[in-house]
Amino acid sequence: MPRMERPKIIEGKSYQITAGCEHLYVTISGEKDNGASPIELIAKIGKAGGCTNCLNEAIGRVVSIGLQWGVPIEEYMNTLRGLQCDNPKPFPPSERCLSCPDGISVAIRKHLEKDDKST
Repeated sequence: MPRMERPKIIEGKSYQITAGCEHLYVTISGEKDNGASPIELIAKIGKAGGCTNCLNEAIGRVVSIGLQWGVPIEEYMNTLRGLQCDNPKPFPPSERCLSCPDGISVAIRKHLEKDDKST
C-alpha cells in the first residue's frame, strides 16, 4: 500500500484530556465521508515549548506517518494505553489519564466511540 498523501485541507476533531502536567490537546484528522481512516494525529500540551511538548509532537508525527501507511489507529491506542508518568491523573475513572501517551490513547478511544455512536 502506498503512503497516503496529506491533503492541503483536512477536517478533524480535537479532544482535551487532563494529563498530569496540564491539559493535553489531541486532534485526529482526515476522515472522509466514505469512512476512510484518520491520517493525522497532533498532540500538544498546554505549555509552549519544552521537552514534554517536543515528545508529544514526536508521538503525533510518528502516529501520523503510520496512519498514512495504513496502520490501524487502534494499534496506537493499544500500544500507548497504560503508560504512566510520575504525575498521573487517575480520577474520575472514566477520564483516567496516567501520562501524555496514555492521554493520546484515551483521545483515540473517545474518537472511535464517537464514530461508533454516529453510525
